[in-house]
Amino acid sequence: MMKGCIVAAAAALLAGCVSTEKSEATGRDDIRLIGSEPDPDYSRYLPDYEGLKRKKELEKQGLYIGPHESYLVCSPQKKQQGDFAMELYRQMAYNKDNFAFSPYGVASVCALVGAGAKGETAAAFKNILGLSTDNPDEIARIFGGLKQRLAGSVKVSDSIWLFRGVKPRDEFCRKTAAAFHAESRSTTGGEAAMREINAYIERNTSGKIPQLLRCPPSPDTRMMAVNTLYLKAKWEQPFQAAWTKRRDFKTRTGKTVEVPFMDGQIFCAGYYKTKGLSVLTLPYRDCGLEMVFLLPDEDISISRIEALLSESFLREIDRSILHKGDPYDSSVFEGVYVTIPKFEMAMRHDITQSLCWMDIGIAFNPNRADFSGIASEPIHLSEVVQSVRIRVDEEGTEAAAATEACGVGSKMPSFVADHPFIFLLRDRTSRTILFMGRVTNPAEKS
Repeated sequence: MMKGCIVAAAAALLAGCVSTEKSEATGRDDIRLIGSEPDPDYSRYLPDYEGLKRKKELEKQGLYIGPHESYLVCSPQKKQQGDFAMELYRQMAYNKDNFAFSPYGVASVCALVGAGAKGETAAAFKNILGLSTDNPDEIARIFGGLKQRLAGSVKVSDSIWLFRGVKPRDEFCRKTAAAFHAESRSTTGGEAAMREINAYIERNTSGKIPQLLRCPPSPDTRMMAVNTLYLKAKWEQPFQAAWTKRRDFKTRTGKTVEVPFMDGQIFCAGYYKTKGLSVLTLPYRDCGLEMVFLLPDEDISISRIEALLSESFLREIDRSILHKGDPYDSSVFEGVYVTIPKFEMAMRHDITQSLCWMDIGIAFNPNRADFSGIASEPIHLSEVVQSVRIRVDEEGTEAAAATEACGVGSKMPSFVADHPFIFLLRDRTSRTILFMGRVTNPAEKS
């Protein structure tokens, strides 16, 4: 039976202002390259030579721009809520092969600490999350409602850890408890705090992430916000293990590796094919979730598709996807013959730099961050980290055997993911992306 075991844990550390010096990595938060509304074309993420020239000028002044020279053109001025996942994906996946993260986990942590933000800091959270308001109560309501919707299919937990006698404002505790069902816990810090927080995360991810924190929080840490997600789901229509066979997968570098592929005639799949791209959607059973596969044609680089990713791009794809019974090639669409590799990943990300590059650096700046809605003492974000584990495999069942015993109809298209592809695991109704990543070499697990 085909099932996905997917977990993520994210944490944001808030530190006290014990120094008036700017952080080298995050203190320069208000500089970005200005551009017009970009066209939906991958070329906007190619090197921008005017931007490079401007970057050098700013570097001479000691102003921070960011690590990725290939992403120097700024994103659309008017962001949509789903664009946060796409922009963060491009930042984090830069120069990596296999990759997976939870955009919902990062956004949830941002919303949790953003519930106590004020002024420019609150506005920065509004902009990065693509929300229509910077009112902390409204942000908490939006994410709280989404968490309630996901409660039946995904195990989500939020918690706030208070260090060394920090007393949060009653309003902040009330708001986060009501909207996020967030637990507030006190800890002394040091090794004891690391053990306690790691144990909490391990419990809430069914033991899949035992050590998000690898060292004790710094003595300056005043608060930590933690979000965890755990999902173990079965496909609506399972694959049959007996049909799994080894075949070649062409990696991003052109190297060929032999890995197990699952085959099946999937009648509940959604499918779309356009020039340069094939799209497959596979629903999960009894949970309202689906996995979306974006497969470039073999002669199209995966980076070209990644540069196109946006909420509006996915919305256009959703409008074009065929489902069972839709007209297809002078007949009716009956499903897809699917060939996808088994894959597994485990990775840990420090997201701090990526978030700074996305114009939320003010929250990390000890001189400018305003989290006065959390506590009376000055605090700022110091670090955001996330651990993710994802496994997609199968276990054969009788039901799968009965389903798979059909031949392939002449009008049924094939989806063969034997080269790099992008995947998104999302809620079908809200289109919220819980997990996202790419597979460039399924033989590797990290």
